[in-house]
Amino acid sequence: MTTYYNILDTIKNQLLQDPYCNSVTEGSIYEIDLSKQTMCPYAHIQVNSASINDFTNVFSVTVFCMDIVDKPKVATTDDFKGNDNEQDVLNTQYAVATRLIELMRRGSLRDDNFALLDGSSPSLEAFTERFDNFWAGWAITMDVEVPNEMTICGTTTGAVCEDAVYTITDTLGNVLYSGTIVSGGNLTQAISNSAISNTDDSYTASVLAQASLELPNVTFSVSNSVGTGVIQASVPSVTDQNLVAPDGSAVVKYVDGTVISTNSVASGATRNITVPNPIVCSDATVTVNSATLGTVASGGTLNVPVLKSTGASTIGAISGSDFRIPNSSVANSDASYSQSLLATDSLAIPDSTMNFNGASEGTFVSVKTTAVTLKDETGTSLVPTSKSLASNTLALVVQNPLQVFLDMYTGKAVSHSGAVESISCIDTSDVFTASPVGKIQPSAYGVGKLIAIKPLAGGFDLDVVRNTIATRYNSSSLIETVAANVPRLDYFGVTCPSVLVEAQSTNLFEYSEDFSNAYWTKTRAGITSDSIASPIASTNADKMIPTAVSGNHFVRRTTATTNDSYIFSGFFKDGGYNIWLRFTGASFNDRVEFGVDLSDGSDISFIEAGTFTGSKTVVTYPNGWYRIEVKINVPSGEANLINSMFAYNGAVSFTADGTSGFYVIGAQLEIQASATSYIPTSGASATRNADVMSVTGLTGTSTLTETFEDDSTNVISNPTTYTMSAGRIKKVVRT
Repeated sequence: MTTYYNILDTIKNQLLQDPYCNSVTEGSIYEIDLSKQTMCPYAHIQVNSASINDFTNVFSVTVFCMDIVDKPKVATTDDFKGNDNEQDVLNTQYAVATRLIELMRRGSLRDDNFALLDGSSPSLEAFTERFDNFWAGWAITMDVEVPNEMTICGTTTGAVCEDAVYTITDTLGNVLYSGTIVSGGNLTQAISNSAISNTDDSYTASVLAQASLELPNVTFSVSNSVGTGVIQASVPSVTDQNLVAPDGSAVVKYVDGTVISTNSVASGATRNITVPNPIVCSDATVTVNSATLGTVASGGTLNVPVLKSTGASTIGAISGSDFRIPNSSVANSDASYSQSLLATDSLAIPDSTMNFNGASEGTFVSVKTTAVTLKDETGTSLVPTSKSLASNTLALVVQNPLQVFLDMYTGKAVSHSGAVESISCIDTSDVFTASPVGKIQPSAYGVGKLIAIKPLAGGFDLDVVRNTIATRYNSSSLIETVAANVPRLDYFGVTCPSVLVEAQSTNLFEYSEDFSNAYWTKTRAGITSDSIASPIASTNADKMIPTAVSGNHFVRRTTATTNDSYIFSGFFKDGGYNIWLRFTGASFNDRVEFGVDLSDGSDISFIEAGTFTGSKTVVTYPNGWYRIEVKINVPSGEANLINSMFAYNGAVSFTADGTSGFYVIGAQLEIQASATSYIPTSGASATRNADVMSVTGLTGTSTLTETFEDDSTNVISNPTTYTMSAGRIKKVVRT
């Protein structure tokens, strides 16, 4: 059997036979000998992964073939070859790498069942000035296929495992099924259903093995002798049931239909009923409107006079079989209101309606003096500039209440050292209505306050706490810094602002705008500082310009990993070349890469390799700028995340013209699920505290509705304390 040891020994022994390889080590990339005591040239073997097939095992192996580049202290005399042996090292180590590949492709190693995976293509990536020793050489990544001699019995011999015997019984021990199963095979045995029936087979059912069945109820119907049903009952199956027939009724009446008595008779029984003696008619009682007036002998007459309440004059007349009292009438002074009033009834004169500018604004009690007081929302009385009353029309001329309200709204913001923005976006249609009782539409703000539109007097203003600066996208389409404890009115993608509420986040990059700083490693690339106006207010972007040589051209920063979820973001613009972002761990096989065409923001390619996964987003900004966001899911145990920004011209390795490049600003690395607003840094990582906007002391039964920028909503019932949710919120209404 070919073991892990055999893999390492076979590759090591073959490399040591090469005239340009003097020593070999194995392990992860961090175990490469950096002591400068290893005999060179030098090779290092790293086994990345393995997969098991039916007849073979496939190992992913990376072999580093390298030598130390001699760095003379004299000035360069050859612009093409330089003044060192870098090209010689790359040439000899390329020969070592290709000889090893060909021996496994079609040479002696393949004859010994140690071969490249059919159809696979080994990748070779050159590296220079790698590690502290200035190693140069080639990293070969290839798939090596060896025989899989392991059997299902866990041996490497030709032994055959015996068939297994199976038996299936019922709960009484009766054998239902039996047989054998080939070793390593499988068997599916269906269990037959059980059958259930009653004595005459009028009811049958099939029951799945190990299932249960509930028998349906039996319906009983009992009818009397004329066929009328008297009892219907549903009873459980396989049970005895005693049904009781209901009693009948015997009704005794006079010939005029008057009921003398009602008697119950048991079903199927007989009963004797005694009729009472004849009735003697007594005097009749006379009532008027249910009140007793007197009596009159049976068959006699009675005269009842109907008088006014004063006792004078008889009133009313017979109408058909009724005696009716005539109505009274009620009217106002100009007869614009009249009403007929029934005798002895009362009338509540309806309230009068008050119309303002043709619209009803309520009613007031008639035949009373109505006091009209004009007040603003704060309760302050308003004095009309003129007034007149003619033909029941009251004309009052007062200052425009809406303008008064907006002036007070602005003054309140100024009193908190703030301002009002986009006042034309405010919906003022419900300013003077009873509902809603509270409304926030982001416009007026101050230090520590987001000011509500309703009630303007207070009670729904939000306290704002964020003890750090933060950024927003302003109405001028620029990213600007907002002071601590000031709410952020954000205009990204909209005309009317939303308030931006975010959780705490930290930009791990220490220099987000200055790429000329030594903090960023530049390889075959230079930085021209403050080259062009950027999306960030009062800040120019740097230009990354690849040097006019062949190779990879990039800016890089390595960050120690403390989590498994990172989000990179940065602002980029076309400067002649496109951008290629690469995020790797210790092994090049574990990476996420994303290329973007900066002419239109379209994707070039997105790659997930090895144990790294991720996602990407491109957000369009004005003036040809794009914010590129890449999420990287780093597996646990990875020590570092290498963040690289390559110039791309059809490939990451090319000969640059020395003038073209790309513009960059606002590099940001966060431990988040998605990118947050830009956090500027200059010499150290920076943290933006969470936005906390809240109000306490809300009383009564109410419903609070948050409306987000995408018109989705969040409803909160009966809050006593309200804290604004995270996101972009354009309106909060309390009803």
